[in-house]
Order: sequence, then structure tokens, then C-alpha cells
Amino acid sequence: MLSITLDAPDPAAVKARLNAIANSYLRQNVQRQSEEARRTLAFVNGQLPRLRENVNITEAAMRDYQAEQGTVDLSLEAQGILNSMATVEQRISGLGLRRAALMRTFTENHPLVESLDERRARLKEDRARIEEQMKELPDIESDYLKLARNAKVANGLYLQLLNRAQELKVTEAGVTGYVRIVDYAFKPLLPAGPSRVRILLVAIALGGVCAAGIIFLKRALARTLETPDLIERKLGLPVYATIPHSKHQSALYRSKRKKPGSGSDVLARSASTDNAIESLRSLRTSLQFALIDAKNNVITITGPTPGLGKTFVAVNLAFLLADINKRVLLIDADLRRGHTHRYLGHARTPGLSDVIAGRSKLSQSIHLIDNKGLYFMATGTIPPNPSELLVHDNFNRLIEQVSEDYDMIIFDTPPILNLTDGIITAKQSGITFLVVRGGESTIYDVEHSAKRLQQNDIKLNGVIFNDLKLSASKYGYGKYGYYNYQYKPGKPGA
Repeated sequence: MLSITLDAPDPAAVKARLNAIANSYLRQNVQRQSEEARRTLAFVNGQLPRLRENVNITEAAMRDYQAEQGTVDLSLEAQGILNSMATVEQRISGLGLRRAALMRTFTENHPLVESLDERRARLKEDRARIEEQMKELPDIESDYLKLARNAKVANGLYLQLLNRAQELKVTEAGVTGYVRIVDYAFKPLLPAGPSRVRILLVAIALGGVCAAGIIFLKRALARTLETPDLIERKLGLPVYATIPHSKHQSALYRSKRKKPGSGSDVLARSASTDNAIESLRSLRTSLQFALIDAKNNVITITGPTPGLGKTFVAVNLAFLLADINKRVLLIDADLRRGHTHRYLGHARTPGLSDVIAGRSKLSQSIHLIDNKGLYFMATGTIPPNPSELLVHDNFNRLIEQVSEDYDMIIFDTPPILNLTDGIITAKQSGITFLVVRGGESTIYDVEHSAKRLQQNDIKLNGVIFNDLKLSASKYGYGKYGYYNYQYKPGKPGA
């Protein structure tokens, strides 16, 4: 059973085309049947002259033998052998003709050809048995029997093939195919498709399933930290502050990229009531208690890898400390890629590397940033050997001098997993904080950073979790040191 379908915008054209295909298939089937009959008839007609000649030869040989030997009376046994032999020979010859016809289309390995060969082999075995019986007859009967057999077989085969030729002529004239058309195509009352509503519903369903699958897979494979509780639960490290994602800071960053030098880039000054700044105010309070037991007033802000917001934390924390009348010195100790000077709108030189190398005096490298008491020292000239420069005695003397002149010194250092510069600076500090970022840092980064600090006898006071997405967890309000509370100026007399 064959079913044909066709999609096209014109229903009438679809109907006509489908019916044309069905009729064409029917005609081809009839033509194929007729062609097969013609080919078989041509083969039979080609064999008839040869068989007719064979009939004449065998009959002439039989007449000559009778003229020479006279009339031969066959016994009942000889007549039975003759009939059996003639029948077997006719079957063998008929199968030979059918095999020759099949070989015009198929190979010797075709099942039909192999079946004919098996039948011919069995008939030849029967012929061999009959020939053994003929050997027991008298010579005259045996010779006559062979001639009579040949004549009878040739004549029977010729008549059989002649009848087959007549049948094929009738078949060719009135051949019909075996294919029937059950139903012709008809013009549909309604369009079969497309169903826009169904497509839309399926698309929405598949979109939802794919989105849910992607989200599930992403969460299953994600190794990044989304919330700070894993740091405390698995590593036992205190999280001093959790800084939420700040839309104001993102806007400041985009504005600075489009128009460098356009206004302040410090969130603590441009949006002092932002939740991120409130979290840093909580860190400021905790920091003052931590400094009581610290060996000095030097604070190192570092992180496992680049791009986690160390500079953002260091700069804004320095501004907040200056707000409570602290004399603060912010030092950019990233002597490889430090950019805090651009953050604050100052030149890179002179700075830290120049003071350590003796190319500049300390007083020339420190700049007043805020009238409230915030000072800044840039990286200075980028040296070819930052690590060797930081272990110089001049760096130790610089720390001792600024510790006496300022209430707090904040170092913004490079990542500690890639470089040793941050380790050297943290070794000289009383407080060390590790900054991680939600969605980027991994628990492995935090654990490996803590081990590196511990191997160098450096106490890691705690972790600052930066850029927490409020939608990602339950830590939106208050648990880690900030509140979603906006200050608004009150009305007179309120």
C-alpha cells in the first residue's frame, strides 16, 4: 500500500499533480508488464526455428533406422522406459529454456536461477537411472528407443514452446498491471497546514524545556561561587563583607569607557547610599576591630585571579575610611598592570617603584586625593623585575615610614595565584583580605589562595565576596553586612 502526500499553496494544483503521479505509476506498471511479455515472446520466437530443425533431424533419423532395420516392436517395458525418458528430457529442456530466459535479467546467484538448477540436477539424476535401465534391453530396442526418445522430446518441446508463444501474444495484446488505484486525490476543504497556533505552542513548549534544561545543566556543571555560604561552610573562612551587584557602578564603568575623564569613577562619592557602599561601611567597622590585634596598620587587598574587583574594594574602602577622619594612604602595588591611577585621575609616575629604586622621594610620590585625609601612591614606572623590587630593603623602610605617618595603609596588589608580588606585600601587612567575585571565582581558587598564604606564614583574616547577584540567593538583605535601605532627606520638622 502506497500513500502519496504533497504540500503546496494551490489545492487544485495539488490534486491534479497527485492524480497525475498515480496515473503515471499505473501506466508504467502496465508498460513494464507488457515489455516483459514482449521480451519473453522475442526469446521464444528466437528458439522456435532451432527446435523445429531439431524435430526434423530426429524424425529423419528415426525413419532411416526403421527403413534399415524394419519395424521394431517395443515391449511393454521398453514403452514405459520411453515414456519416462521423454517426460524427463522434456522437463530438462524446458527448464533449460526458462533458465536462459531468466539469465537475460538475473545473475546465476539469483534465487530463481538457483532453484531451476536444483530441479534440473534432480531430473538429470532420474535420467541417469532410466539410462541404466535401457542398457538391460536388447541392442535393437535400445537403439530404437534412443531415436524415438529424441524425436518425442524434440517434438514435445517444440509444441510446448509454440503454445507458449501463442499465450504470450495474447498476454501482450491484453496485458494489465497488478497495480490498482484505491482512491484518487481530492481537493481538501480546509488547509492541512501550517497551523500557526500549533507551531507557536510547540515552539513555546520546546523553548521552555530547552531553557530549563540549559539552566539545570549550567547549575549542575557550574563550579563558580554564587553565594558566600560555601566558603564559610567548606573552608571555615569568615566572610567579612558581601558586596551586592551595583547598577550604579556598572553605569560608571560604561561611562568611563565611552568618555574617559568624565566625572568621578568612585562609587563612594557618586552614589554614597548604594547597597555596595553600605556593605563596605560594614567592612569598615569590622576592620577597625581587626586592627586591634594586628601587628601594624597595613592592609592588603588581594585576590586569586584578575578581574575580581580588588581595586574597586580598595579605592572605595579608602574613601570610606577617610570619611571618619582617618589619615589613609592608598598604594597601588600591582607593578605589572596596575591602573588605580586612572581610576582616580592621576599620572602613573612618580610612584612606588620609583621610591623603592631611589628615583623619587616619598613626598613627591604621594598625592592628596580627598580633603578629608585620603592620599594615593601610584605604581610608578613599570619595572622589569617587580618581585625583586618588592623584596628590597627600601620597600620595608617605606612601609615602616608610612605606618608612622598614616592611620591606615591599603595595598592594592596583583593576584596571588599567578604571581608572588601579592604574597610579598601581604607578608608585611597586619591585615590581609581575599576578594572573590560571584559567578567567576571558584571554591578551588579560594582554597588554593588560602593554602598559599598559609605556606608563607601569612594570616588570611577573611574573604570579601564581591558582586553578589541578589536574584541568585537568599542573601539579599542583611545576613552578610548590608541592608537594602536608601537614605532620603527628611522634611523640616520631621
